[in-house]
Amino acid sequence: MAGFKYNIDQIDDFLNERLKGEELIAFKSYMQIEEAFRKEVELQKDLLVGLNEHFNKELKKKLINSDKSIANTPTKKVIPPYIQYGFAASVVVFLAFGYFFLFKSIDNTALYNEFYKPYPNIVNPQVRGEENLQADILQYYEIADYNTAIILLEKALEKKEAPLAFRFYYGLSLMEIGKTEQAIIVLNQVTESKDIKFNDPAEWYLGLIYLRRNDLIKAKDIFETIANSNSSYEKRAGELLEQLN
Repeated sequence: MAGFKYNIDQIDDFLNERLKGEELIAFKSYMQIEEAFRKEVELQKDLLVGLNEHFNKELKKKLINSDKSIANTPTKKVIPPYIQYGFAASVVVFLAFGYFFLFKSIDNTALYNEFYKPYPNIVNPQVRGEENLQADILQYYEIADYNTAIILLEKALEKKEAPLAFRFYYGLSLMEIGKTEQAIIVLNQVTESKDIKFNDPAEWYLGLIYLRRNDLIKAKDIFETIANSNSSYEKRAGELLEQLN
């Protein structure tokens, strides 16, 4: 199941009972082994049910009120049926657009989850061992205690001689706890350093942040730059762009 991939259309087909045979079996199996994917499907199911219920209630209420208005005011000009149906159609169109943009946003989240992987600590343990402070800070990042790592990194970054690795992992830690505005500022500082060791991954994670925020213009701009470079993320950026376009 490691190679199984899904998209918004497959989830929609599943929820509307259009998946059949082996495709349905694979889909259900993946839901059982991937908790995040199962939650994604359940979320979209809830949204779809809620959208349908909202549409049915609102349309029914408006048509009933319209009928009452016509019945209780015989002296007023009767609204032609084609206008009533036109109004109902406009409601359908409005909700359809809302459905598209809502699920497009969810699809971007799924795409983010597909390509996002926590960046490992690549600082050489022997180098880190020369200074206990470095070892202490990075061990908190390694165990995903990002709040503690942030506190220690902020203190360390007050010193001018703080290594670039500290700023890089500081940006990633901010990203991990959802402080994306700060993470963008910090990771941009890393990319400006032109240090290949951290520049490439910093640029990649900047693109992922914008993708997660549904800022597709900035996300695509970053991924296109990566895809047309010699970055170690060149191939992944190209694959992601294919799904975005």
